[in-house]
Amino acid sequence: MFGCCLLQQKNLRVLRTTNMLALLTESLYISNPDEAAILNKVAFIEDIAQGHVNGSVKCFSLKKKKVDENQYHTVIKGDTVPKLAKEYGSKPKAGTSLMMTMSLRVTRSCM
Repeated sequence: MFGCCLLQQKNLRVLRTTNMLALLTESLYISNPDEAAILNKVAFIEDIAQGHVNGSVKCFSLKKKKVDENQYHTVIKGDTVPKLAKEYGSKPKAGTSLMMTMSLRVTRSCM
């Protein structure tokens, strides 16, 4: 079905119980000291992440969508769930919390 992907049949729970298209990858092993050292390098992690994006796009024949910036809110340090709920005319669910240490874009439909 996906010519670009190496398909393997294993008796793994994640494969048996997932009922959707999925891509399972293994980049390196932290149990290998040489590979664990490489995983400490931010540039390498970014390259791996970009490789996963490129592979997913190819494997699933994904097409880039036009993004309406008005559909997103950038969550920044200091934002709280009650503050965002008030801004968007919503009420937070009991027990919902938010602690931001970096910026995050979320769809407005999630709020």
